[in-house]
Amino acid sequence: MVNSVKEIYFQLLIALVRASGDRGIRLFDNADSSGFLWNMVNEFDTLSELRDFLVMKVERYASLLTEQSPYSGIVNGILQFVHDHYADVHLSIGQISAHMLLTTSYLCNRFKQETGQTINHYITAYRIDKTKELLCDPSRKVADVSLSVGYNNGDYFAKCFRKITGSNPSEYREGLGG
Repeated sequence: MVNSVKEIYFQLLIALVRASGDRGIRLFDNADSSGFLWNMVNEFDTLSELRDFLVMKVERYASLLTEQSPYSGIVNGILQFVHDHYADVHLSIGQISAHMLLTTSYLCNRFKQETGQTINHYITAYRIDKTKELLCDPSRKVADVSLSVGYNNGDYFAKCFRKITGSNPSEYREGLGG
């Protein structure tokens, strides 16, 4: 039972290290090695010590993330939610406001005030950025790419892509040499 709980904490630490690495934050000196993390987890004598350690690392991550960002915690929360759920076809402002426990009106106004753009515009731009990354792989079909970034309507996807990039996804890929 204890080893099962340690495995859960280990997986949480790995997820934290990945998330922090994606944002250029280093929480551990040797965290590139899963063996290092597993050894660290096993060094704790009690599960409460392990829990306290994980909570401390999460709080440190949140603190460093806030220091990096020019935005408030609310806007950072919105950005994180979009980054985690952009591939969801049903991603909406309503979903974000429910997650953040704030009204859609307040959420939209706060986001626009701090970023200068609407949440929907940000979602679209983020999805198109992810599309550009995925189009670098010539083995992926454009239709599959559109689904993987949250669009189930190919025509609407192409329209959004063209509006932001000035070309359709196939033309963009050709421009990459693929």
